[in-house]
Amino acid sequence: MGNQPGKLMIIQREDLANPGQWLNLCGFDSTNFRITNAITSEERVNCATREAVVDTIKEYGAQNIVFDGTGIFDDDANGTWAHTQAVEQNKVKLRAFVPGLMYLECDEWLVASDELSGTPNNSLTQSISFEASGTTTPTWL
Repeated sequence: MGNQPGKLMIIQREDLANPGQWLNLCGFDSTNFRITNAITSEERVNCATREAVVDTIKEYGAQNIVFDGTGIFDDDANGTWAHTQAVEQNKVKLRAFVPGLMYLECDEWLVASDELSGTPNNSLTQSISFEASGTTTPTWL
């Protein structure tokens, strides 16, 4: 993956007017992409040698994929679109771009949280968290 500029990490929404094309959700000052794997474990005793150390067998369980962004959207259309998805609890087709690693596409991303904050002397900032639901498709770079 090497040294990649963080400003290139972005989430993209499907361009409904142009199938197969993507629109960047621009304006994030900070982004975070994480994959969390649940690990299940089972302990097994060796019947032939009961005094031996108990084996712990681990397996992957559920996987959670999250993309977070914080900043000021570069146009009202992106901000309105994002808020609408949160309020209406829509499942949307998105693609996360992690520079030097992959594009990760999923047909059903959910808005886990959407927050606006501001101070009297600054513009409102938005913090939004998308979680993938269902099958994800990576395109490795």
